[in-house]
Amino acid sequence: MVATGLTRRIDKLGRIMIPIAIRNEYGIGEKDAVEIYTRDKFLVIKKYALPDGEIKSRYSTDNVGRIVLPKSIREDFAFVDGVDYVEFFTEQDSILLRKYEKECVICGKTEGLVLVKGKKICADCIQEIKQLSGN
Repeated sequence: MVATGLTRRIDKLGRIMIPIAIRNEYGIGEKDAVEIYTRDKFLVIKKYALPDGEIKSRYSTDNVGRIVLPKSIREDFAFVDGVDYVEFFTEQDSILLRKYEKECVICGKTEGLVLVKGKKICADCIQEIKQLSGN
């Protein structure tokens, strides 16, 4: 999996715009169908191909590359429309999205964040955890 460093906000209608560089890389053009499903802690988007497995949803992109994330998936990931951002990753033939956490999940600090099992934690909280555990 490759982190792209790109984030986008989910708008109030539950849409997310896939960045043009990623759409171009995966050959996703205007009105192309994409399939959307979940895997582990990621939302996976792939250009639609002939059905060869279980597809939960299929949507078309609009003229600026937006797709509507299904409400059930937004609820599963606790996305708040118009507030939350997602970050983009790429992997082989898939685009992976994950809720973007811009602050420490423990104290809310925004500096010195480290990714621990998919959650961002600041260095101060990591140090405090180490002290509490006796390490």
